[in-house]
Amino acid sequence: MVLLLILALGLCTPRLWAQRPAQLQQKITHFTASPILPKADISSGAPSHHILCDSVHGDSIIVTYMGLCNFHFEVANPQFIVGYEWSFGDASVNVNSPDVFHSYIINGTYHVKVIISNACNSDTLYTTVTCIDSSTGIATLPSTQPAITLSPNPVYRTLTIHYPGASGKVHIQITDLTGRVIQSEMAIMNSDYRSVDVRKLMSGMYFLEIGNGQKKSTVKFVKR
Repeated sequence: MVLLLILALGLCTPRLWAQRPAQLQQKITHFTASPILPKADISSGAPSHHILCDSVHGDSIIVTYMGLCNFHFEVANPQFIVGYEWSFGDASVNVNSPDVFHSYIINGTYHVKVIISNACNSDTLYTTVTCIDSSTGIATLPSTQPAITLSPNPVYRTLTIHYPGASGKVHIQITDLTGRVIQSEMAIMNSDYRSVDVRKLMSGMYFLEIGNGQKKSTVKFVKR
């Protein structure tokens, strides 16, 4: 009886061991993790679409004469413009700005041009200006007026007036291009210099007039 039991166990054992790999394989297959998906490359951050390029355009050059051979230039109806390269027809350095001020020191006719451009194309606009401000051919202030200078110009906060030989009470007035008085004050000149706070002014071009009742001078400046 015992012998028959041993023989039965011996015959069954190989069958049990043969079943184990299949069972283990079934369990492993059942608990296999989901496949790992590749990560998206977001390091560049660049958009996938192409940048469209529009043609630059400007109707013409607008010229404003400020007196004493001083001019203001800007492009009329600018569209899709990124760069500006101004040339004033004299020996001055080219300027890259949407609108510019330029002064000529010698009477004459000057050919002004501006190259407008963006990343794809460019165009060129032309105009002509004439400077006639003195019989000698040099644009100078009248001898009765002191040489007044303003600094810094353009200015953001404080404008410093250099008024050589000035003393006593003076009237300082700031006007816009239409002649409207924007700021006015009476001041005492104890030296050749006087500071004016212009922080409240809007960005643009203005005229500063300073006088002592007998004579006065006017100088333009730009507020940033």
